[in-house]
Amino acid sequence: MPRLTILPLVFLFLIACTAYPVAVAVPVLGIIGEGSEIYEGQTVGLASGSISLTGIVTGIRCHGNYKYTFLSPNGVGSTGLAAIQCQDGRLATIQFTTESSEEGWGFTEDNKGDPFIFTFGKTDSETVEIYKQVMLRKKL
Repeated sequence: MPRLTILPLVFLFLIACTAYPVAVAVPVLGIIGEGSEIYEGQTVGLASGSISLTGIVTGIRCHGNYKYTFLSPNGVGSTGLAAIQCQDGRLATIQFTTESSEEGWGFTEDNKGDPFIFTFGKTDSETVEIYKQVMLRKKL
């Protein structure tokens, strides 16, 4: 008899657990090297997860993982790290910051000394503009 009363509670618990997403896919864009190619891809996860990017022209694939190191309550100013490896041998560990719960970007230099930037929640033109601003500051 006690099992019969527990079963509905277990069932309700399982339904409640499925009401919340386990992972979220977010589109990302990247620019690697001299800025001549945009990479498209996505992240899958929540506070941590996977990231994948593919060059639109070359088809070079990059993949890795990301993890938030600080989560702000409203999403603004959250920070994290993404470790990415590409088929052409590039390696990068990128620090990123969120501008909102749905937008942000990160920048570093890869193991070849080339710029490596990725954005999420941004358009192609916004990503290119961020790349230009970062490169301009780097020259100063």
